[in-house]
Amino acid sequence: MKNVLILVLALGLAALGALYYNHTRQVAQKEAQLAAIQAEAEAKAQQLAEAEAAKARADHQQEQLLRLTEQMGSELRAQQAARSNAAARTEAGADAGLEAGPAAEKKGGFGEMLASMMNDPDVKKMIQEQQRAMIEPLYGPLIKQMNLSPEEADAFKKLLSDNMTKSTEQATSLFAGGSSTNRQELVASLTAQQKAFDDEVKALLGDTRYQQYKDYQTTLGERAQLSAFRQQNAFSGTPLTDTQTEQLLGLMNEEKKRAAAEGMPQMGGGGQDAANLEAMLSEDKTRQMLESQELVNQRVYERAAEVLAPEQLEAFGRFQTNQLQMMKMGMSMARKLMAPDKTSPADQAR
Repeated sequence: MKNVLILVLALGLAALGALYYNHTRQVAQKEAQLAAIQAEAEAKAQQLAEAEAAKARADHQQEQLLRLTEQMGSELRAQQAARSNAAARTEAGADAGLEAGPAAEKKGGFGEMLASMMNDPDVKKMIQEQQRAMIEPLYGPLIKQMNLSPEEADAFKKLLSDNMTKSTEQATSLFAGGSSTNRQELVASLTAQQKAFDDEVKALLGDTRYQQYKDYQTTLGERAQLSAFRQQNAFSGTPLTDTQTEQLLGLMNEEKKRAAAEGMPQMGGGGQDAANLEAMLSEDKTRQMLESQELVNQRVYERAAEVLAPEQLEAFGRFQTNQLQMMKMGMSMARKLMAPDKTSPADQAR
C-alpha cells in the first residue's frame, strides 16, 4: 500500500511538473511575443517621431523661404520703382541737356541685392541648414556603398557641407554685376576651390573609393530630384519604396545618356570658364536645354508606368512639371543677372 501511495505521489508530482513546465513555456512565449510587440511599437514610435521632426523642419524651412521670397519681391518692386524714376529723370535730363541721376548709373541691380542678401546671417544659416539636411539623403547610399567608418563618414559629410557653403557664396557673387573680367576671376576661383575640394576628398577616400564617389556624382542631380519627390510623397498613401527609387533612378540615368547620345544639350554643361557659362545662359541655349529636359522627362514618365502605381505616377508627373517650371524660372533669372554690364546705365533705366 505504501508503495502504491509513493507511486501515486510520484505520478502526481510528475503531472504537476509537466503542467508547471508547460505553463512556464507558455509564459515565456507570451513574454517574448510581448517584447517583440513592444520593440515594434517603439520602432514605429521612433519612425513617427522622425517623420514628424522632418516635417517640422520642412515646414520651418518653407516659412523661411516664403519670408525670403517676400523680402526679395519687395526689394525688387522697390528697385523697379527706382528705375522708373531714374528713367524719368534721364529723359528729363536729356531734354534739359543734363546728365542722368545717380540711380541710372547704378549697376548690378537685382544681382547685387541677391549677393547682399546672401551675406545676411539668417539667410546664410537657413541655406546652410538646408544643405546639411540634403547630405544624408543624397550621400547616405554612397557612404554605405563605400563602407566608411563613422569617423570617415563624419569627415566626408563635413567636407561636403563646407564645399556647398563656399560654392553657394561664390556662385552668388557671379550675379552681383561687374565686368566680364571680374566674372572670369570668380569662375577661376570657383574652379580652383572645386579642385582643392576634390583633392581633399581623394585624400580621405583613397583611389578606389574616390572613383566610386566620382561615378556616384554623375547621378547626383537625379538623386536630388528623387529625394525631393520622396519627401513630398512621404505622407501620401503610397510612398515610394527603396526599390522603386532605384528603378526610377535607373530610368532617369538611361534617358539622360540617350539624350546626350542624340546630341541634345544637357543641363549643367558649358564648361568651367566665364565665357562658356554666359554662352550656356544665352536665350537660345537655355531654350534648347529646357526643351531637351522636357523630352527626357516625358520619356521617363512613360517608362515610369512600369514601376509606379497609378497614384504615384500621377504625383510624379506633377512633380516633373513643377521641377521644369522652377528650372525655367531659375535659368531666366540667371540669364538676366549674368548680363548687367552688357548695357549702358541709361538702357538699364529704360
